[in-house]
Amino acid sequence: MATLITGATGGLGRAFVYECAKRGDALVLTGSNQEKLTKITNDVKKDFENIEVFSKTCDLSVKEDREAFFAWVKENNIEIDFLINNAGYIAEGEFLTF
Repeated sequence: MATLITGATGGLGRAFVYECAKRGDALVLTGSNQEKLTKITNDVKKDFENIEVFSKTCDLSVKEDREAFFAWVKENNIEIDFLINNAGYIAEGEFLTF
């Protein structure tokens, strides 16, 4: 059983990662920041040595990134059973200015 978590490097995404790891799920993690993705991947592998963790940088707002991500999933024979779609866009400011 593998769970794909998008936006895995942020606060809520990171919480989902650790909750799924505690359940023993294999993880497929993605986020747009390579440095943060590498850190959470290494942290989870260290904290949960008994689960598989795959990760690949992907900006889901970019078509080519999405295509490359799903090609990578297929090439690596990763079967995804669950999706936690946590990726999003953060904007700050007054509501009426957006």
